[in-house]
Amino acid sequence: MHRRADSPHPKDSGGESAPQRAFPPETSGEDTNVKSRRGTRWELLFVLTLAIPVLVVGFSSGPPTGHSGAPFSPDFGNTCAVCHGNGTTNTAGGNVTITAPDSYAGGETVPITVTISDSTARRWGFQLSARTGGGQQAGTLLNSSNFTQIATQSGIQYIEHTSAGTRSGAQGPVSFNFQWRAPDVSTGTVTFYVAANAANNNGNDDFGDHFYKSSRTVQPQASGPTPSLSQNGVVNSASFAAGTNPLPPRTIAFISGSNLNDGSFAVGTTFDGDGRLLTSLGGASVTFNGTAAPMYFSSPTLLMVQIPEEVAGSTSASTVVTVNGRASAPQNVPIGASLPGIFTLQPGGVGQAIALIAGTATLAAPAGPAARPARRGESITIFSTGLGAVTNPPGTGRRASSSPLSATIETPLVTVGGAAATVISSGLTPGFVGLYGVLAQIPEGAPTGNAVSLTLTIGGVQSNSATIAVEGSVPASSAPTVVALSPSSISLDSPERTLTIFGTGFTPACTVTLNGVAKTASYVSPTQMTILVTPADLVIEGSYPVVVTNPAPGGGSSNTFMLSVVPPRPDDPYDDYGY
Repeated sequence: MHRRADSPHPKDSGGESAPQRAFPPETSGEDTNVKSRRGTRWELLFVLTLAIPVLVVGFSSGPPTGHSGAPFSPDFGNTCAVCHGNGTTNTAGGNVTITAPDSYAGGETVPITVTISDSTARRWGFQLSARTGGGQQAGTLLNSSNFTQIATQSGIQYIEHTSAGTRSGAQGPVSFNFQWRAPDVSTGTVTFYVAANAANNNGNDDFGDHFYKSSRTVQPQASGPTPSLSQNGVVNSASFAAGTNPLPPRTIAFISGSNLNDGSFAVGTTFDGDGRLLTSLGGASVTFNGTAAPMYFSSPTLLMVQIPEEVAGSTSASTVVTVNGRASAPQNVPIGASLPGIFTLQPGGVGQAIALIAGTATLAAPAGPAARPARRGESITIFSTGLGAVTNPPGTGRRASSSPLSATIETPLVTVGGAAATVISSGLTPGFVGLYGVLAQIPEGAPTGNAVSLTLTIGGVQSNSATIAVEGSVPASSAPTVVALSPSSISLDSPERTLTIFGTGFTPACTVTLNGVAKTASYVSPTQMTILVTPADLVIEGSYPVVVTNPAPGGGSSNTFMLSVVPPRPDDPYDDYGY
């Protein structure tokens, strides 16, 4: 932020041009004193001419006060652009941002960061002031490095760059870090105003120097207790794995602590107009690295949220809970690629797993209402969270799609009683937010019993150990079960292709119908069959029932499983493959 060296009439802090004459006009009939004054004027002009480069260097050590862009005295909206470049701000493709808390408590000291971004700049400067709604000084700015300094004018504090802070030659973005001690909350709304200079460092004041301005408003915290997070209080909601374990994006997580909401018990089942799960529940909201987290449940001591996809690539996320304007102290939560957790009937990730016999709503548990043991050779759907990256990610807070499916990038390892199971599919469960489903076949070598161990491993990280009930193999002559199709959808203009049917109880004598039409079936194994789908089979878009039947004696027809037939997507290069 340097005053223009090439302008004979620099503008003043009010933004108006300075008077055209710097000295009194000459008069006729001048005497010796007048001549002496004329000589003095030339000497002054000579001295000022020599001083101009000194002034330029001096402003690199800090701009004149009153140029932070605040709309109040003594700034009156002025920035360093009034004296530099083409006099405009925010027109060169860069920006300046202010990082500050959303709210403040009276007397607390909080960190503030000013960041300037401009790909062409190689020297940097700024000036910031903190103002009340009426334009008075708000709180106290505190210097914390040799890159910044404090200046004061008319009772207003300014924090600005020093010569070292300009970081001559450095390529941005460049940040300035300092602190602010908040006033009493009775001060009301506080706004930070900042103006920045992103200079090209060529030693001249020219149009290669760019100027930016911005502001950020923070609210006083409401009265009442401040929310507080338990130490390492953010955990996988399925496994309750210790909070020191890195959580992947999309994970459904629990946050424990005190005063975490307005005292209510609220369950989140509402989506906003953009199809996202709401990010405020029971007066509480949660952010991870500044991104709002979708919320499933809210109580005074426990919140259930989804880790936002936006934290992907980070090693940690600063987590803040805000209740009615009062913000918790931030807690750094470790972020990683995977932390699988199997949901269980009782909280804590122990005991009976929430695992359904595939194609049914029956729990793979000891016999009881809506429950029976899974048989060797049958498939189960294991509900979990924390399995990490997927294809076709739905976005933070959005329901997973059924076409195309959001499959996990890596296939997990599933063990049943220590024996490896065959994983048929793994990914986000269509229609749900953050819920993964793993479809796996019970191995023939699995032990039987009412509490057989079940684990998931992905990315080298193992889940909690839950249990399911397992009994003997599926009778060869029983009715088969269909649990999945691959692909799950085919477009109307798809060429002839193979449809793979996954399930249990298949025999070489099985027959298959597609949309009520008998198809020639190829037996692969007791859990897999194939049919050929031709263009003639695809009449209109919609859901086409697939049914597998075992002949008598015994036998019977399977459940109906739907193949989705979708319209062509001309712009999709994968249309011909039914994705």
